[in-house]
Amino acid sequence: EEIEQIEGVGVILGTQHRKKIVEYVNEYLKTEKPVIKVDNVMNLKRFEDLNIDHFKNINDTFGHDKGDHVLKAVSNCIKLVSVGSADAFRWGGEEFLIIFKDTDKDKLLNKVNTLQNLIRDLNIVDNYKITASFGIIYTDIEDKNSFYSAVSKADKNLYTAKKTGRDKVVAF
Repeated sequence: EEIEQIEGVGVILGTQHRKKIVEYVNEYLKTEKPVIKVDNVMNLKRFEDLNIDHFKNINDTFGHDKGDHVLKAVSNCIKLVSVGSADAFRWGGEEFLIIFKDTDKDKLLNKVNTLQNLIRDLNIVDNYKITASFGIIYTDIEDKNSFYSAVSKADKNLYTAKKTGRDKVVAF
């Protein structure tokens, strides 16, 4: 069952819901369209697609209440690493889309590694290690098509991470 939403923000999670992404893209294109170049590098957005590994198993084995606790804990981890530098959306089920602003590749990978370790350290379900897989893309955003293309590429990287063993980061 979908977690209740109020004005596009997950009640339990505190992250924006996927439905808010259209507003976000429109607002971004109005206010942050990459028109200023610095050293021939345009203002960039970095996309991270995160999926909690084996989440269905958590719900099926330990119940939906525990699953909700896991979602909330992962959401809190996301907030810790993205404060002031990113916007996070619940993309669906146990999947999150995190859009980092003005973060270079090294800082982005450091943030993702920190997030991955925070998730690994969660102790919500006894004797069950919680992990996540990550797909990352580093790209320019110029319009809605390039935005959704970036999301699609991040998603492909995420599924590569899942297919090759989970608890992995596949980037760029």
